[in-house]
Amino acid sequence: MVDAASAESGQITQEPYLVQGEVNLRTFSEQRRAGEEAIAAAAKRPGANIDFDFSGVEAATSLSVALMTDWFRFAQTQVCEMRILPLPPGLQLIVEFSGLSSVLP
Repeated sequence: MVDAASAESGQITQEPYLVQGEVNLRTFSEQRRAGEEAIAAAAKRPGANIDFDFSGVEAATSLSVALMTDWFRFAQTQVCEMRILPLPPGLQLIVEFSGLSSVLP
């Protein structure tokens, strides 16, 4: 799995980027930056794609969905295909309630 530490060291693999822990106001900026670094690294690989796995998120919040949309926009600027692996039920409900299920990959 890819995490923030491996994104910083440049050791990005084709494994999904695992989003872990809490996504809250205190952690949001750092998590966004780490995900953007992983996307930028993935954009340099042949095939230019990255999968995000939100199974490690401790609690479903709208900030988790905001992270997804920020990364999706960033991936588009990097010409990198971003996919989100099946979401935990709580996050899936927020995505559906927000009307984003047809927008997010």
